[in-house]
Amino acid sequence: RNPENLSQELELARSMAKLGDVLLAEGKLSETHATFFDVLAIRERVLAQDDRNKELARELAWTFTRLGDTRQAQGRLSEALTAFQAAAEVNARLTQSDPQSARWQRDLSISLNKVGDLQRQAGDLTAALEMYRGVLESRRRLSSIDPTNAIARWDLSSAFNKVGNVLMDQGLTQEAGEAFSAALTMRNSLVSKDERNGEWQRELSWSHIWVGDVSMALGDHNAAERAYKQSL
Repeated sequence: RNPENLSQELELARSMAKLGDVLLAEGKLSETHATFFDVLAIRERVLAQDDRNKELARELAWTFTRLGDTRQAQGRLSEALTAFQAAAEVNARLTQSDPQSARWQRDLSISLNKVGDLQRQAGDLTAALEMYRGVLESRRRLSSIDPTNAIARWDLSSAFNKVGNVLMDQGLTQEAGEAFSAALTMRNSLVSKDERNGEWQRELSWSHIWVGDVSMALGDHNAAERAYKQSL
């Protein structure tokens, strides 16, 4: 091995990353973390000498994400959050360099979503809401880049639901209802065009339930009844 040969180092990192994925799937978390930590070291070193390489930067963000996934699986949530935040920072820089790139927007939304999930789990609702609103904005841009992409629109509806759930946690029922209703409208439209999609049908049911929960919280029992019936 020659650490000065950057091409060889990158190939080594890619092979190690594949090994790390296998170890993670097998639940060998200590080995997984050690492997991805070594991958991270290689990619950071190479990127320091080639800081305009966007593909390498994307691989670096992915490595941070894998480290976060591993720490999350180990229950070390603070370290997982730090890793996810590092991935989000890299992906945000990539997005700023090319806001019209669907790849960068998608990667950023995934990173922000992982950060928001851990923040919500930790009870930091203000921070989680900020992250989920970032996801919402990123997925709006992604949907505008490719307006015919049904999966992108479904992901956008999921972002509305994440925002709505945190607003409900905060007791901001009216605002939560607006977010849930936006998601429901999108999902009804998408499901009508793909009625055989069982997963979408199940998630649509949850949208009706959340709209019903808002109606119940606001004292509108008739609207809640309608929503709950539609969830069946």
